[in-house]
This record gives sequence, C-alpha cells and structure tokens, in this order.
Amino acid sequence: MSMASTEHFFLGVTNVGASKVTNCCFYRTYISSLNDRQKTLLENAFSLDPNEVRYVSIAMFNETKDLPHATHMIGLSVPPNAVCYGAMVPRLMLERRHIISFLAESPDTADAAASCEIWVDENGKLRISIV
Repeated sequence: MSMASTEHFFLGVTNVGASKVTNCCFYRTYISSLNDRQKTLLENAFSLDPNEVRYVSIAMFNETKDLPHATHMIGLSVPPNAVCYGAMVPRLMLERRHIISFLAESPDTADAAASCEIWVDENGKLRISIV
C-alpha cells in the first residue's frame, strides 16, 4: 500500500459589481518556467451574483512518502474534459518558483487578470503568493 497526500490550490473569482455577471470564463494565460503563453480554459460559462465567489482549481501538489523514492509533483490544473483528449497535466519542477497568470472574462464586465507565484518550500509544502 502507498500513502499519498495531495494539496490543491484555488483562486477565487469575485463579482464586485452590483449586478449579476454571466458567461464567465477562467483561463490560465502564462507559465514562466515553461515560457508558455497559451490561453488555456480552466472553467467555462459560470455566472456570479453580486459579491459571489467562484473558486477555480489552479494547481496541486502530490507527495508520496512511503515508497523507496518519494514522488513529488507540482501539477497545474487542466480543463475538466482534457483527459478525453489525452492531454497531460503540465508538471513543474520543484526546485524553482513559477509565475503563473490567469484571466477571468465575461461579456458583462471588464476582464480581471491576476498572477501568482507557486513553489515548494524547504518543508515540502506547496506555497502560493499573489504577485
């Protein structure tokens, strides 16, 4: 048997306006260490009432400690249907810090962009910081 733990990180998209926002889409737009500027859809066609928050998975850290060689992986989230097309989760190196950018779009409001830095600290924990 194997014991594994997985941590997930989410970013919240908040409607700060006074009216409902519809047809929101959430994209990953940049990964620094892979020099990837492909606009990748992570969440499609959701609505937000005023002050409502929608949390979207952006990354996960998988750690297995009881195998002879511990397995560690930082994986970036992919669209829910990506597995159907055989797409693999983008994997990031543990020894680096990675800047990742995101975009939330809706025809009802201005776009919102955010960037964060993710890394694994000296204690083996996945960390995130908004930049």
